[in-house]
Amino acid sequence: MNPTLKRVFRVTAGLAGLVMILLVAVPVLVHPNQLRAPIGALVKNATGRTLTIHGEVGLAFFPSLELILRDLSLEEDPAFGVEPMAEARSLAMGVKFMPLLSGRVEMDRAELTGLRLRLSTLADGRSNWSALLASPHPGGKTGDTEPAAHPASLLDRLLGMSIGGIEIAQATLFWHDRQAGLDLKLEPWAFKTGPIHPGRPVTVTGSSRFLEAGHGSNGRLEMKAQLRPLSQGRIGIEGLTLQLASGVVNGMVKEVKAGLQAELILDPQARQAVWSRVELNANLWSDAEWMRELTLGFQGGMEMDLSSGRLAAPQARLNLLLKANSLPPAGVRALVRADLSADPSRHVLDLDNLEIEGPAGLKVNGDMRAAARPLLIEGSLEARRFDFRALLIALGRTIPAPADGKVCAGAEAEMAFEIKDGTWRIPRLEVGVDDSHLTGSAAWSVDETRLRFDGRVDSLDLTRFVPLLSGGVKAESGAEGWPMPARDWRVEGRFLAGRLITPKGELTDLDLLLAASDGVMRIDPVTFGAHEGRMRTVVEIDQRGEEPVIRIEQQAEGIRVGPLLKEGFGWSGIDGKGGWRARLATRGRERPAMWRALEGEIGLEVAEGVVTGLDLVGKARQAHAQFIRQRAPASGADETAFSGLDATVRLGDGKARITDLKVTGPDLLATGSGEVDCAKRQVEAALNVDVTTAVRGVAIDVERYQGLTQPWTLRGPFDAIKRFEPGTVDFSRVSPPTGTPTKE
Repeated sequence: MNPTLKRVFRVTAGLAGLVMILLVAVPVLVHPNQLRAPIGALVKNATGRTLTIHGEVGLAFFPSLELILRDLSLEEDPAFGVEPMAEARSLAMGVKFMPLLSGRVEMDRAELTGLRLRLSTLADGRSNWSALLASPHPGGKTGDTEPAAHPASLLDRLLGMSIGGIEIAQATLFWHDRQAGLDLKLEPWAFKTGPIHPGRPVTVTGSSRFLEAGHGSNGRLEMKAQLRPLSQGRIGIEGLTLQLASGVVNGMVKEVKAGLQAELILDPQARQAVWSRVELNANLWSDAEWMRELTLGFQGGMEMDLSSGRLAAPQARLNLLLKANSLPPAGVRALVRADLSADPSRHVLDLDNLEIEGPAGLKVNGDMRAAARPLLIEGSLEARRFDFRALLIALGRTIPAPADGKVCAGAEAEMAFEIKDGTWRIPRLEVGVDDSHLTGSAAWSVDETRLRFDGRVDSLDLTRFVPLLSGGVKAESGAEGWPMPARDWRVEGRFLAGRLITPKGELTDLDLLLAASDGVMRIDPVTFGAHEGRMRTVVEIDQRGEEPVIRIEQQAEGIRVGPLLKEGFGWSGIDGKGGWRARLATRGRERPAMWRALEGEIGLEVAEGVVTGLDLVGKARQAHAQFIRQRAPASGADETAFSGLDATVRLGDGKARITDLKVTGPDLLATGSGEVDCAKRQVEAALNVDVTTAVRGVAIDVERYQGLTQPWTLRGPFDAIKRFEPGTVDFSRVSPPTGTPTKE
């Protein structure tokens, strides 16, 4: 045999014999329980915490040297309680034989079973685990000496060893974060690594089910990454992938699915984590009317301070896709950019240089700050000039073509907002639509269901929006009706308008005060100028009963009634200046029922006016001329001037009854009555012209005509009224004189 081969054989045989001797001698010479103290010292030096082994310490020698610890616990930092930070049923660690023969220590797989790990974060941001990531200090104590330059942390030392792998099975993790208000439980939690060799990447995988006690959220979490040791004690985490599926996130969100991919550099010494190439995609499902599904896509990088938890994500980018029942089937997309920073210790989130790009070219700039304890969200937003009609169409609204095709083509808005103590406030609001400018403020209290507002518009032409504003509101039965305020709302506010042009006329200096509470809404009052006069109206809507009761009080002075009748009824047969006092009441939700239930009284007074299309005095004089067999006087204009027109209108049973109409003038005295069927929009009226007064200026013996009248009648629908028709004068009780002289 070759001498060299003989030497190799002898050495190998000697080593094999030594191993056999060790296999027999070690269990005899070294009792496993004698290893408790060295193991405890090793853990104390690495973590600063005491490891207690309550169970037995065992050794196995084939196929590898294996140390088994049973029933062990790691003490907690006293600042976080007295319960152990970690407990486990068993920990098994093996060392490979063959590398030992060449002077190398290579651990086989380490298996931890039945782990119960408690992670805690206090309200000030301190956590019971952050110190374990930092470098160890002499004597197992932390914080009492300055560390050496870039000493190895526990995680760094672990990655610097040769281990066949680490596996954690049947584990439970409790994460209680007072700062974030999080109470999370992961069970069963599984964790596994691939082989660990110095300088080489380590594959890490994990999975668990979880339960969040605060909102009852539950689901499954899966994780995969590669860990690589870097220089100066840093750890690189590459290819980080997280998958999450959860149900019942809160009362609004019912289900969540999310995925995260990122690269991460962890620096335990600097207590810093730098995230790069972060891509977060999430889908949220809800039963809320305004959100059926929300898709989020986040891109950017982040830096995190592990000591304080502060997070900064400059130039973060978020893509949104919102789907709802009221939106188009494809949903609505938006892009959000911002410089994001978060400070968990102060419970603050800041969004600076906020930019939002929405549908139809909408662009919004601003900034926002949110604080969690107490809840505070504040900021300001500014929407650059955009096409408001195009935005509504993009949001799925069916918009009739307005009278002016360019209406709402140019809109802009600016606002400051605040959410605090259960109240949403807009202390400053400025909205520009075409040539109109609105300013104001508003506040909405969620707990009290109370709305306060204050608004002012300089000029607004609503006729440009017709037919966009035409048509009534559909009541619950589908019939046309008027909108009613919610019964449980409380509203207080004031609205001013310098000039308001409506399809029914132009209003100036409008001032409206509104208050609503406990099912009763009052507009008390609304005043405005119209047709050279002013109106004052008080409206009350009482919804405390089975159906709404509406009461209206109105007073008008100096109103030009001709244009008012033209705009309201399409008829301008009477003109003049006057006013009225009205007290009305009705009930119901649909217009026909409300017309039938309408009751009340209107007192009307008009002065120095004219009735067009009727020559009441002329017709009476013509009848008189025919009676006395004289040539009829020449007819003047087809109208009747009057100095006063008074009437009382009483409403009930869906009808308006005119009981004491009186028209007076220099040669005019007429009385009459009538009835208007509001539901059917029909009118029937009778007017009697006093002949004595009419012929006073042309006849000498006027006393003989005392009591004679000429009747006039009017019948037909509102939209087809033609004119009053004159009747004949009953001269039968007056003897016709011969050659009766007349005044010239």
